[in-house]
Amino acid sequence: MQYKIKITYNTRFEQREMYLDEIFSNLSIAKKNIKSIADHYKMCYFPIEKNYKISFLEKQEILKSISHNSWFVGEMKYINKENKFIGNYEPVGVYEKAYGTDFVNLYHLLIKKDSGELYELETAWCGYHESLLKVEVVFINPTEEGLLIEI
Repeated sequence: MQYKIKITYNTRFEQREMYLDEIFSNLSIAKKNIKSIADHYKMCYFPIEKNYKISFLEKQEILKSISHNSWFVGEMKYINKENKFIGNYEPVGVYEKAYGTDFVNLYHLLIKKDSGELYELETAWCGYHESLLKVEVVFINPTEEGLLIEI
């Protein structure tokens, strides 16, 4: 049996659904991936980007505290507004030095393929107007029920 991961999220004007390109034969890996996507949103993206009063140092601390997760992207990297990698972050504690940048970890996570290989996924559901609603494993044969995590 084969599976895909379906992600449902809101934008400013509409609800959208998307499917990851990867096809899974291993249900256990697909289930771990939906948990990774939900955890990334709940533990990484949401507490940092949806909390406008959070300081730059608090962002660092949250990212450090979750960096052990298998879905966490690399080291403390950061990107500019065009989503281009700038370099590894060196903690300086001064927000002004990093103005105009953000952490790549907020908008990317690692997903596991059936082969065990990890690949980096950009998160379309993480953004100023976007919010993740649910992520689920769906069977490619549509006559069977899927597995669901609602946010």
